[in-house]
Amino acid sequence: LAEVIHMSLTAERQDSSALPDDFVQAGTELTSDDPIAVQPLDDDTVAGYTVLDDIYGEPALMIRVDQPRDIYAQGEATTRYFLFYLLGVGLIFGIVIMMLLERLVLARVARLSGEMNVIAADGDHSARVSDGGHDELASMASSINTMINALEKTQQGLQAAHEQLGIRVQERTAELSALYELSRSLADVTHNYDTILNMVTSHA
Repeated sequence: LAEVIHMSLTAERQDSSALPDDFVQAGTELTSDDPIAVQPLDDDTVAGYTVLDDIYGEPALMIRVDQPRDIYAQGEATTRYFLFYLLGVGLIFGIVIMMLLERLVLARVARLSGEMNVIAADGDHSARVSDGGHDELASMASSINTMINALEKTQQGLQAAHEQLGIRVQERTAELSALYELSRSLADVTHNYDTILNMVTSHA
């Protein structure tokens, strides 16, 4: 029969006390409503079980038919291909994301940091960072330029106050010098006056 149907057949007596474990397991699943049980033997083979009755209608033989799990193997292969495809697409997507992140974010942040370092090193508050675009980085660059504008105005105010203070110091120094000269002149006049007064007093 196995040669005719080109399948592997195995038969065991129903009343045998040495039934293999898979026959025992299948026997618990066989019922009158469901006379066929199917269970996998391993990853490559699936078995179907049924019971043949004798001429008196009593269970006599349990037959197992083995068949390769071609559909299961195809499903496993499809699953592996899908996983490989998913990993490949994920890898390509990750590379594209990293390139876009590098071009649109990291490179601009590095340029912004470099421009700020140059401004800080030169102390040139008239310089500005580039703020092209309409995203968060452009907004941050605009805020940095606003801060630099405020620093420039503050520096200009301090410079003007310093110049005014220098002028006032010069004016005050000139006034003090004039007062010193006047005091010296008054001292000379007072000394001459005392000399003349002494001469008059002595003469008198």
